[in-house]
Amino acid sequence: MIEMDKIEHIKNICETMYQQIGWSASKEVIMSWGISKLLWGIHNDMATLKLKVNGLIHKGWVYISYNEGSDVYIVTLLDNKNNIKSSHSPIYCDNLGSYLDNLIEKKTEWSYKEYEQELKKSS
Repeated sequence: MIEMDKIEHIKNICETMYQQIGWSASKEVIMSWGISKLLWGIHNDMATLKLKVNGLIHKGWVYISYNEGSDVYIVTLLDNKNNIKSSHSPIYCDNLGSYLDNLIEKKTEWSYKEYEQELKKSS
């Protein structure tokens, strides 16, 4: 059984992660990810924020794990059957939101017109 102090510590880290996403991505960008579930827990022995998303690029789970020793994030994309598709690190708090958007909804190199074309293709 996990000690209450550890549970509270994990919860606090995950709340901070969510705040950092909000600081580095607009509300509109975050809404475009189609988040249907937001959970916190442990993945690979690290505090992890778990998002179920329905983005243009990625549909499935996004695990954002915090490596306390390195003070960086590890982002793991999983499909809807919980198979790992990719893992990305190191990611720093100041670009967490934009990094996630690049994986979930809109590639950084896309122009607005290219993004609109991709949206039309997916409809």
